[in-house]
Amino acid sequence: MAAVAPIDRVLAALEAATGFPARRAGDAWSARCPAHEDRSPSLSVRQGDDDKVVLHCFAGCSVNDVLAAARLEMTDLFPPRPERPSPNGKPVYYDYTDEKGDVLFRVVRGPDKKFWQQRRVGDSWVNGLAPGTRRPLYRLPEVLKAVNDGQTIFVVEGEKDVEAVRAAGGVATCNPMGAGKWQRGHADSLRGASRVVVVADKDEPGRAHARTVAESLSGRVDQVVIAEAKVGKDAADHLGAGLRLEDLEVTAGESEAPARRLIVQDGNEVRRRKVSYLWKPWLPRRKLVMVDGDPEVGKSTLCLDLAARITRGREMPDGSAGAGPAHVVLLCGEDDADDTIAPRLDAAGADDRFIHFVHATEDPSGECPVTIPQDVDLLEEAVGRYGAVLVVVDVLSEYLDGRVDTNSQGVRRPLAALRTMARRTDSAVLCLRHLRKEATDKAIYAGGGSIGIIAAARAGWLVGFHPEDSSVRVLAAGKMNLANGKPPSLMFSTRPWPEDPDIGYVEWGAAVDLTANQLVQPAAPVPTGEQQEENEEKRRLVDRVKEAIETFLPVGRDNAILSNELREQVLAATRCSPRTYDSAHTRVTFGQAWRVDLPDGTRGMKVWRPEPPPAVETQDRRP
Repeated sequence: MAAVAPIDRVLAALEAATGFPARRAGDAWSARCPAHEDRSPSLSVRQGDDDKVVLHCFAGCSVNDVLAAARLEMTDLFPPRPERPSPNGKPVYYDYTDEKGDVLFRVVRGPDKKFWQQRRVGDSWVNGLAPGTRRPLYRLPEVLKAVNDGQTIFVVEGEKDVEAVRAAGGVATCNPMGAGKWQRGHADSLRGASRVVVVADKDEPGRAHARTVAESLSGRVDQVVIAEAKVGKDAADHLGAGLRLEDLEVTAGESEAPARRLIVQDGNEVRRRKVSYLWKPWLPRRKLVMVDGDPEVGKSTLCLDLAARITRGREMPDGSAGAGPAHVVLLCGEDDADDTIAPRLDAAGADDRFIHFVHATEDPSGECPVTIPQDVDLLEEAVGRYGAVLVVVDVLSEYLDGRVDTNSQGVRRPLAALRTMARRTDSAVLCLRHLRKEATDKAIYAGGGSIGIIAAARAGWLVGFHPEDSSVRVLAAGKMNLANGKPPSLMFSTRPWPEDPDIGYVEWGAAVDLTANQLVQPAAPVPTGEQQEENEEKRRLVDRVKEAIETFLPVGRDNAILSNELREQVLAATRCSPRTYDSAHTRVTFGQAWRVDLPDGTRGMKVWRPEPPPAVETQDRRP
């Protein structure tokens, strides 16, 4: 059957929510808004050129409020993407269900061994998962029954292995998307199991994945062991060779494995890879990046501009190709999402289907603030769930555990948790900081807190005002560990958004020959007209005092006088301040002074002015 068009789906949902059908009005529809008490139709429903549905409530209701009242998702406004073709024959489908067996999504395995996920929209399957889609264990109802029955459960790496174990008479499961995607919720589904055998693929990623699974099950199940295939790479190869499940080779178990051990990898087992970027060389993936700048310099707006570009797959500020369209996770502790961050993203042209705000954590006792490093595992779960490529932490100090001393090297430990998350999720983590109050001439020392913070990052940006034009900002590279040299600095300005002048967006300019170090140099204050006149009066006074010193200062060593006597004479004659006398004193040429004993037992200094050199007669060489 053909998929339901977005406009038809939305109109039907609005009619069901309000009890009134929409009416056609030219190239749009007029409907009652379900988000407020609407006696006369105030909701405009229009279909865009790309078949996207555009909603606008003239009473002021937001799109999210309208969708929630109509029991719709943001994805319902968009047409489904066409299914990815299978190049070599018929694909295999693996359904992931909830506890009751209702299908949540499915994984597709193409004949070319490529995998992707699909969700149901109407009567059709489309590629990709909607934001917030739950990702349970494969064959979840069977797994829960096996836990209750006390059966051994095999945790393998992929759906093909699960089906091989089931064909051999066992109970098996796996997490979606393979190695490195195990989540804490998956371990909770196995809580109370009598025995779990984690079957590792015989390569380093597979063994690392098995260790992660086994460690997460510690304390949740009675016994957990790690095993490997006796023949081949995985469980399917092992069973395909005619061996039994009992023939799997146990490599570690609760009794054999030490509680804590050192993980060592041989150099020949390290899989070489090139550094990948969201924006080369500014924003490397799998790394931690710091963005430093004073408040109100525009660093938050700049990062939202980059996030918007990634959600659309647009080019980056320097004209280079962008990444995406891809998902972005935002932790914005200083501003509210509804009245500040989301409007700024709208002004930047973001696709808000790919934006995900992290507000808090929740447990049976209620909501709690997100804390680093304690909640990094939950953050990693969310980043993995959405497949996000960028995480923005604005600002870092807002989320660090209050017990972390940001001015000590101990701050590197919570940052290490963020770095590990970035590596596991293949994302870039962008952390914002304010500048320290003390002036410095090196950008690498400018950010607040310990030098260990910027040391933990692989790239560091500095955002500052242009020294010659405060209406222009500059993005400069303060640190680039992974690049051969630093990229040119880029100018940008913040402009008022036409739809709401209180909201700013970034307008990028050309490259500029300014370094990060130059941006942190304290600007010399420009004197006002009154200050300039004052300074000129002081210079004239110092000149008069200098002339007085030279007048009272005798010429020749034999005529030397005490410096205190000279000072008293000049102060009396000019009525200047001692400070002015000292300033003028430094501009006078004295002869070689010497100390003498005074009648009162103290010592003084004799000063004098050398005689001027004799004039040199010159011979007139004119003919």
